[in-house]
Amino acid sequence: MIPDELSTGLTSLLEGADKLCRVTEYVVGVDGNVASSDFYSALIRNKAQLAYNAVGALLEGRGPAPEKVAASPEIASAAQAAR
Repeated sequence: MIPDELSTGLTSLLEGADKLCRVTEYVVGVDGNVASSDFYSALIRNKAQLAYNAVGALLEGRGPAPEKVAASPEIASAAQAAR
């Protein structure tokens, strides 16, 4: 089990909190080969704390948008683009 100080603070994506992160970015071509990759530092802000199963169902077209997705045009737009 992950210690509380990690799971509820240092590594958690609390809603509205800024977090430093490392990004691994890959561009994959239509042939399945990695066309390019990059690694860099970034600052992220979690716009809404969401459950994996609810977001998964939304993205797979098996369920409705969770309340926090539906309430945010920005998040709803990103979810629509990801489908």
